[in-house]
Amino acid sequence: LFRSPSDGRCKLIAPLGSRALHLRHPALGPSGRESMQVEVLRGEAANSVTRRLAARVFVYCTDPEAEEDADPDPEDGPLYDPSCVWLASDPGQITDDALACRGCLSCPWPASENLLKAKFGSKNIAALELHPARHESGRAGAATPSESSSSDPCPFAGIRLSGSRSDFLWQPKEPSPLAERTAELGGCELLRLMTCPVALGFFKPSATVYCANGSRYDLPLSEYGKVDALRSKMAELLQVADDVKLRLVFADRDNMEVTRENLDPKSKNGFLPAPMALLCGVGDLTAAKRLYEARSEEAVREPGPEADDKLQVLDLEILSGEQE
Repeated sequence: LFRSPSDGRCKLIAPLGSRALHLRHPALGPSGRESMQVEVLRGEAANSVTRRLAARVFVYCTDPEAEEDADPDPEDGPLYDPSCVWLASDPGQITDDALACRGCLSCPWPASENLLKAKFGSKNIAALELHPARHESGRAGAATPSESSSSDPCPFAGIRLSGSRSDFLWQPKEPSPLAERTAELGGCELLRLMTCPVALGFFKPSATVYCANGSRYDLPLSEYGKVDALRSKMAELLQVADDVKLRLVFADRDNMEVTRENLDPKSKNGFLPAPMALLCGVGDLTAAKRLYEARSEEAVREPGPEADDKLQVLDLEILSGEQE
């Protein structure tokens, strides 16, 4: 059993003839294993074998752990901790509590003049192969990744991610941890990613408010989790002078007003317990209800640079069934 150093090269001594070479690497699909037949000839120069691997990455999110206090003080509001969105290269490092999420990943690959891009849904954890040659040869005359200079910055430093989740706000990590580490340390960011997943952003719990005037607002619960603060903010946004006239109703309950008593009779502070959708307006909320019922999944914002005369968009294939 031989283990290659970080550059992926190793030398073996083998008898002449046909031999089986067994490889193990996280980028070799779900099993992480592959076998190939090689013919060992006389002379060192005749026995060079190259197996190029496309970089495989996974995108998933994890929710914060539940509070351990079994009997919390009713006067204390919820913590409203965000969920983390991760990028991993080794599927064995994906935690058991990992969740799929909707999003879009982009990665400029200047050596092949491509902007790699993929949109993924929330049914299965997204698995992607970041390698232009895996999907397309690129423009005529463009350099392939194997022809790029070793002095070029690692393309993984340019990975950008955006996400979407109902009743949550997406917040990317700025600056990007991948770009920050590459600028500081140089070298290959993929090798570092293979040792440990990296959080690239957060889903922050929010109140999604559908209004009778046709507008919609996403307000973070970390700032507006308290009903009084939420009502005051909505009065400001809707330009209602007296917030007492403003109706605030649970979207999934028939005309139930959002009050301290309806949230938690034991609490005097009146905090929203979790991310949720609400209806808001003065008087009749039928239009707000229709807006809520007609809601569709919000389009995922595409992160990273735009395509231009130097970068051509190359849509990546989502590898289904790689990670359940």
